[in-house]
Amino acid sequence: MNIAVNRSNVDTTFSGHEESGASGVKVDGNTVSWPDDGWYQVQSSTSYNTMSEGQRFAILPHGNYTVINHTTGERFEGILSGRKRVKTKRPV
Repeated sequence: MNIAVNRSNVDTTFSGHEESGASGVKVDGNTVSWPDDGWYQVQSSTSYNTMSEGQRFAILPHGNYTVINHTTGERFEGILSGRKRVKTKRPV
């Protein structure tokens, strides 16, 4: 199985919104969302517990998460929720 991992440079924005990678994983406060282009799972980056799966968004407590598109194999690591000012991630 091949898995693509998106590593990102981080630039500060003031929009209160985060977007990671070309597929559009977005963070707005405690809500993480993604497009309807696959089957997604959200895992805690520290415990690897599943926080959400099979939905279009997840409302999460403050923390660090990995969002996985199981259809394409893409992984979006370092997704931070629950922040008033968040950062925009861009693919390297």
